[in-house]
Amino acid sequence: MWQQATPGIYTWDQANTYCDDLTLGGYSDWRLPTIKELSTLIDSSHPHPGPAIDTMFFPDTESSWYFSSTTFVGNSIQAWIDGFNSGIVNYGNKSTKYFLRAVRGNKSNNSFIDNGNGTISDTSTGLMWHKATAPGIYTWKQALSYCESLILAGQDDWRLPNKNELQSIVDYSRYNPQ
Repeated sequence: MWQQATPGIYTWDQANTYCDDLTLGGYSDWRLPTIKELSTLIDSSHPHPGPAIDTMFFPDTESSWYFSSTTFVGNSIQAWIDGFNSGIVNYGNKSTKYFLRAVRGNKSNNSFIDNGNGTISDTSTGLMWHKATAPGIYTWKQALSYCESLILAGQDDWRLPNKNELQSIVDYSRYNPQ
C-alpha cells in the first residue's frame, strides 16, 4: 500500500522518521520503500521530464529524485534514489534533501528457485530467467534476435526483460561483485 501524496523533501534520516511517525488510512506501520519497491512505481513510457509514474493514481508526484530505504553498499553515507523525472536509479547523499513516498506491508524479496534446466524462477515476480549469461557482447538488435531465437528448457518465448524486470534481480546488498 502506497502513500498517494508526496509530502515534501527530507534528508534520509528525516524521511525515515516521517514514515515511522506517519498514521494514514488507519495504519501506523508506514516505512520508506526499498529501491526495488520504489522502482515498481516507475512507468518508463512517460517521456522526460516526467513524472515517470501513473499520475491518475499519484497526481502530485514531483519530477525529481525520491529516497529509498536502501543504503548504497559502496558508501554508507549514500542511499539509492529513483528519479521520477526519467526513471533512472542512482544514489545520493543521505544528507541531501529528496522527496519521499511512504509504503506499508512486507518488504518484497526475491525467491529464486533453480529449476535444474538452465533456468531460474523468481516466485515473487513470476518470471523465469536464463541462468547463464549469454555468450558474447551484443547490440540491442542482436540481443533481441538472440532472445527471440533461444530455445531453452522447452520454451521458445524468451525476450529481453524491461527495466523494472531486470532491476528485480539486482542484489543491492553487494558492491562491485566479482
